[in-house]
Amino acid sequence: MTNPTDKQLSNAKEKAVEEFFAILFIYLADRQKYRNAIEDMENEMLQKKDHFPKDVSDVSGLLDGWKTTMEAGLSLLKQTMA
Repeated sequence: MTNPTDKQLSNAKEKAVEEFFAILFIYLADRQKYRNAIEDMENEMLQKKDHFPKDVSDVSGLLDGWKTTMEAGLSLLKQTMA
């Protein structure tokens, strides 16, 4: 696009800001807990697959639902002990 309208330019800037804060949120998250999630997203970007969440709400939902290997193991252990 060579001559965007003011509205298009404004929308593009707003989207860029939202994506910036989403990426910032990801990289400020607990690296020990979410390392695998972050590495998976980085590896997908290297393969030209853009699966990074586009806003902070999406990032929050992703990280909130993310299961670490340790959490999955503890859950399984609790089930077998019940």
